[in-house]
Amino acid sequence: MVEDNNIYFILNRDTDSVKIGITKREVQKRLNALQTGCPNKLELIYAVKGNYTTEKYLHKLFDFDRIRLKGEWFNYSYHIKQWINNDKFLRINQ
Repeated sequence: MVEDNNIYFILNRDTDSVKIGITKREVQKRLNALQTGCPNKLELIYAVKGNYTTEKYLHKLFDFDRIRLKGEWFNYSYHIKQWINNDKFLRINQ
């Protein structure tokens, strides 16, 4: 399966929350679009190629950190930080 989409983790340090989303566009363009509607500085902390199944999996994996029932914003928890670090490590060592 070709994965043309980008899954991104965008951090709002002021609220210690992270948005886990997907875009077909360049991640920087998505960040810029989100920043337009947010008074706090947003920061891209991780991005990886993926698909909607992967995004849905990540939302379920971190469901206990979800801020709203159906939203894409999560508390920037230890679990999310560890997942990002482990994923980076695995990709580097493939």
